[in-house]
Amino acid sequence: LTRQDGGEVIAEGMSLPIYIQGQNLVMTIIRDITARQKAEAALRESEARFKLLFEYAPDAYYLMDLQGNFLDFNRTSEEISGYGREELIGKNFQTTVLLDEQKALEMMENMRQATPGEILGPVEFCITCKDGRQVAMEGKCLALHRQGNGLLLGSSCDITARKQAEAELRE
Repeated sequence: LTRQDGGEVIAEGMSLPIYIQGQNLVMTIIRDITARQKAEAALRESEARFKLLFEYAPDAYYLMDLQGNFLDFNRTSEEISGYGREELIGKNFQTTVLLDEQKALEMMENMRQATPGEILGPVEFCITCKDGRQVAMEGKCLALHRQGNGLLLGSSCDITARKQAEAELRE
């Protein structure tokens, strides 16, 4: 709509039939929703920007609950591990073949003791990829609280090339 002063507004309206003093009339209510529409557009843009950061980050990013269940992870996590989201989301990292049993138990114990705001790591570990390859990783987790639930936001990078170079230098 265009206001009297020439400014544009986004409006929503509602009309209702009413009966007053023997006459059938229509009552229309128009509400300016410009601010709400702008706030919703800004929120959508913010969500898209953060999804882009998470999804296309060069390191593996993942979100887990404090019981070790995968809630989400990014494309780099898929590329490194060979597992798709549908194969791991909702599953506990201890029941997957990603980590050996001892390392999984050690990481789970550290996760259980984490307090919100605490950064766990860096820690080095190896994962077993879907195709059987072993990939050396270095990772950190940040313990968070969101809507009353404890979460862990983790990031890991592939350090296989670095580990190989270190081994060659030692030789």
